[in-house]
Amino acid sequence: MNEENSDPPGGKHQDWREITAAWQQLSPEEQLRRRLARIPQKVAMSMAFEGEPVDVEMLKRYLDELLNNDQPNLINEEHEK
Repeated sequence: MNEENSDPPGGKHQDWREITAAWQQLSPEEQLRRRLARIPQKVAMSMAFEGEPVDVEMLKRYLDELLNNDQPNLINEEHEK
């Protein structure tokens, strides 16, 4: 593999140490927000793999409803454990 073509388009390639350090610099609230934001896409990809595609936007709306109505203190509860 050509070394000069190993960087992703539009950005510098980061190794796992840089990625881990950047993640650890985030606040716990931001880490949780990013984890939760990935759920709809992961679910949609999994369902599509199983031959039962779902709408990602619908999953995002459902997650928003859960976070805003059923568990308004999710971030606080996460850190009390």
